[in-house]
Amino acid sequence: TRGDAVAIMREGLESSSAREMLEQAEELFGSLADATTLVWWARDLRSGRMMYVSPGFEGLWELPCEELYRRPSAWLDRIHPDDRPRVTAQFGAIPQTGKAEEAYRLVLPSGKRRWIRDRRVLMHRGSEPSHIAGLAEDITEARTAQIRLAVQHMVIKILADAGSPEECFPRVLEAMADPLEWSAAGLWLVDPERNVLRCAAFWRQPAAELNLFEDATKHKELAPGDSLAGRAWSTGAPAFETAVAADPHYRMQAAACGIKSAAAFPIVDGRKVIGVLEFAGSDAGIPEAELQRSVTALARQIGLWVERHRADEEA
Repeated sequence: TRGDAVAIMREGLESSSAREMLEQAEELFGSLADATTLVWWARDLRSGRMMYVSPGFEGLWELPCEELYRRPSAWLDRIHPDDRPRVTAQFGAIPQTGKAEEAYRLVLPSGKRRWIRDRRVLMHRGSEPSHIAGLAEDITEARTAQIRLAVQHMVIKILADAGSPEECFPRVLEAMADPLEWSAAGLWLVDPERNVLRCAAFWRQPAAELNLFEDATKHKELAPGDSLAGRAWSTGAPAFETAVAADPHYRMQAAACGIKSAAAFPIVDGRKVIGVLEFAGSDAGIPEAELQRSVTALARQIGLWVERHRADEEA
């Protein structure tokens, strides 16, 4: 309960000779405990039982607080598989280290992903360690902004340094797709003579099951309006698919590869669409607006690079 949490705070404050801060801390806790982007929690060191978790946990973890009280390790189930071993190890080391701060990703049933910063400290009753208290905060917006900026810088550098499409395109796809946690990415170029899109480059995560998707993409031709990339080509606007099993290009690969959604962005040279960037991943939602604007801007930069390269070859 909130009363239990305040009592925990009181013990910690008293043990650190900071009782003058108690009244302000209790008032602050009352306003923050219900916050939707913060989670206050405390766990008994000896028994491992959850002593308190604030209501914000349910929104961030998409998991009832009751489940955490019943099974204290339930919060780990939502952590990205790549991050879970590190988080588990650092949590287990708190009795030795006394405190920890780390960032990790949540993969939620809704298909959303969140970045969490989790700060933990070992608390004492008298001279004996008694429980671990912590504050988990949603830092998704700040973290994704950092990632977007890093991606922009990397892509611009690749375009400045690359000498050929064969060198440029795979590096661009990896620089964009990997940090943004897409499972696969393709760069399509328009064949003006046949009026079709052809895959000029493909990148994927190393999962073996994505081999089929790569092969299907590399050997496919798309007409205007055909599949997701064809729609982005014909409309000149980004296109999104949140039910990829309905798209012929993804239907056979969706279940085997774990692909749930896809996004396509037209590559424009300033006058016309000359290609399409396409991304596919395990998230179930549409990319947030800032990411859409960032990828759209990079697609324009790629379009200008393609046209300059073609002009140089013709000169």
